[in-house]
Amino acid sequence: MPPAPINYAASPEALVVGLARSGNSDAFAELVRRRQSWIRNLMRRLCGDITLADDLSQQVFMHAWQKMAQLQQTDRFGPWLKRLAINI
Repeated sequence: MPPAPINYAASPEALVVGLARSGNSDAFAELVRRRQSWIRNLMRRLCGDITLADDLSQQVFMHAWQKMAQLQQTDRFGPWLKRLAINI
């Protein structure tokens, strides 16, 4: 019998981050859902342009997906993502 599907929305972030680090795209989609408003608002504050901020936010998540394996501590996802956003 296959394992029961994971309810990502109800799972702790550290678990979802760990799954995303191992390449689980559904887990990463949940992280995007949880953090997209926060990143978009950060980018809007930093650049002052709503359209540009939306484009930059998308770039942040593309980079995050590509670099997820580099994240050492799953409980540090928020600060790690913020650093990526600032660098972008």
